[in-house]
Amino acid sequence: MLLSINQSIENILRRAENDNEIIIQLKQIISEQESSTRKLKESKTISELFFENNQIIQSNSKSLLIKTGFNALDNAIGGFMLGEYIVIGGRPGMGTTQFLVNLSLYISTTIPILYFTFDQNEFVLTKRFISTLSDIEIQKNIANELSEDERTLINAMGRALDKFNILINDDYNYSLQDFRLLCQNHIETHGVQIIIVDELQLMSPAHRYRNSRELEINSISRELKNIAKDFNVCVIAASQLSRAVEYRTGYEGKRPQLSDLRESGALEQDADKVILYIVLNTIILLRIY
Repeated sequence: MLLSINQSIENILRRAENDNEIIIQLKQIISEQESSTRKLKESKTISELFFENNQIIQSNSKSLLIKTGFNALDNAIGGFMLGEYIVIGGRPGMGTTQFLVNLSLYISTTIPILYFTFDQNEFVLTKRFISTLSDIEIQKNIANELSEDERTLINAMGRALDKFNILINDDYNYSLQDFRLLCQNHIETHGVQIIIVDELQLMSPAHRYRNSRELEINSISRELKNIAKDFNVCVIAASQLSRAVEYRTGYEGKRPQLSDLRESGALEQDADKVILYIVLNTIILLRIY
């Protein structure tokens, strides 16, 4: 296989008329190689799918919906489901990471979570988890400006954290193929059912597209969608909103729209649910799609 790829590359370099043609053909080889290593999913008959669904119904098991712990959100959407790809859109500095932290703490007592933190390193994110549980101001925690009582409180939290099944990874230099393999490993080894990505704009795309950031984000979004479907896990990805939302006037004008999702139109197409919000004078303007 490796020899065949090498020969193909040599042929491209020898025959291509310009750099553009070389890039296009090399991307084609990479795409074909990635496709060949992915296991194809077997199709199922409608009667087989009915049988599987009926087993769940007749077992009288708990709801398939994963509650978020935010009552208003759960009332609006019911919750999340395995196999879904969820996009959370917010402006920088408006609490998207804190929302994901709260979400993780609520869900992880019953469902294992893999949390990719590309916006903050694992040390800072851990402090955010600790501050949330201890109700100690995050900036004091990061600066280590704590009273003796606060230090004692944090010291006693070690055992309390054992009940939260959260795995954290802060390496954003993975290729999409490596990212997929890492997710698969955690799903098979640790039983992970929720994958959180904070944030998807900081992920490495499958290919670098010259002068097209949109195509890069498209490839990232599509792979996150594929991971959710292929492994039947819920993928929750934070995405930045563009500055356009800040320039509009009035509360309704500032309520986020799908077009405010930054750098890509694929996010709204790929996602099963999109949750957009902005904080204005302590009021949260929310829109759910």
